[in-house]
Amino acid sequence: MQIPNPRLVRLGGISKGAIVEPGDGTIVVPAVLQPSIELSSPVDKVFVSPVVNQAEDSFMVYDTQTQVGVAGGVNRNIVSFARGAWSFDLTFSGMFTGTTNAAGGDDAIQMVDPDGGAIVFFVLPRITGAQQSAQVKMNVVFQRDGWKFALVTFATVAADVLRILSSINARRLV
Repeated sequence: MQIPNPRLVRLGGISKGAIVEPGDGTIVVPAVLQPSIELSSPVDKVFVSPVVNQAEDSFMVYDTQTQVGVAGGVNRNIVSFARGAWSFDLTFSGMFTGTTNAAGGDDAIQMVDPDGGAIVFFVLPRITGAQQSAQVKMNVVFQRDGWKFALVTFATVAADVLRILSSINARRLV
């Protein structure tokens, strides 16, 4: 199967002096695929969260939330993606000190589907002194536009201090 992919031409254009030839913008996918290297689209932009427009190409984005004392929670979309194959490097860190509330909800980074269903990737429990840091790399193929990453926190009370952040390096593969 041949898939037209203009990103391959852009990737070749990064090396100065590359000569584009017919067929360079086509990726050939054999019936049995053995992954060996990742040829993603080059990073095009660093976004400021929350990103209003749907991401169509490779980018980086950072988001953070700080809550000190009495504050309402947030459920903020960081960025949404166009359908296709994407490679993500996700970084998460957070800390909480204050009133322990193990049953009161956890702060998190989620992936949300176009219908509103969510899966949690990183969770920071509401246990005083909790600190967490994590990194993960994953490849995902989205069938529909509108998938997104979201930062979610719950309300804090008078003695609470919460800091949560995430950075996303997203590279469009196909």
